[in-house]
Amino acid sequence: MRSFQLVVVLLLVLIWVTSIYAYSTLPERVPVHFNASGKADSYGGKIIFLLLPLSFSFAPVILLVISSKRSEVLKGTVWWMNLPAFFSKLNFLPENERERFVNSYFNSIDALNAFLTFCFYLLTLGIYLGSKTGELPWWFNLVIVTLLLSVIPFLLRIRRLSKEFEKVYKQSNRTRVR
Repeated sequence: MRSFQLVVVLLLVLIWVTSIYAYSTLPERVPVHFNASGKADSYGGKIIFLLLPLSFSFAPVILLVISSKRSEVLKGTVWWMNLPAFFSKLNFLPENERERFVNSYFNSIDALNAFLTFCFYLLTLGIYLGSKTGELPWWFNLVIVTLLLSVIPFLLRIRRLSKEFEKVYKQSNRTRVR
């Protein structure tokens, strides 16, 4: 298992442990909604702490499954992924370049997944702390904004990789034609 994948798994365990701890220690009635200033304005059952890890685990688990299939990309069996421009040209690269690009793409996905999962953990922790005190921590909204913006560096990285891929593809294509 690669390091980012291990981080994701550990953070998912932490999300579940935090949620189960919250469920076992909080009273039956807890804040379930907070207004724009972070103050509790609606109360409900603590079952929310068993639903949080389910919802926060969904995307990271899907990305882990996708990332674990990177060897299928190198073998050419990529029916489960829809990136035809990348995969249709992949076989025309030298073998070492194929592996480098596939690993670069998937490492980018793994890094994004680790960051998203870390943000989900912080949200879980913030909701727990808010349920204890009746007010969300000062950093909660900052985490939400960071989570929303986190896709931008990922997209820039993928764009840079795509440009590099095209450059290597054109060079290897010229070499093969001669």
